[in-house]
Amino acid sequence: MNKNRAKLKLINIKGTRGYAVSNIQEVLGLKRFTEFEKWIFGQTVMRYKGEDLIYQDDFIRFLKGLSVLD
Repeated sequence: MNKNRAKLKLINIKGTRGYAVSNIQEVLGLKRFTEFEKWIFGQTVMRYKGEDLIYQDDFIRFLKGLSVLD
């Protein structure tokens, strides 16, 4: 993951920042992305140009091994 971190493309929509799900999948790889999907299930996401975006803070929580915020 660390070597791929530069591949993360942060999207900023009027001050709200997030990552496209497809970009997260590319960076994490299949196994880790499957873990991420389970972790993020049921959480609020954004929509941008027809794609789900994961809030930056939520993705950072996942990378740190923290629980989701309800």
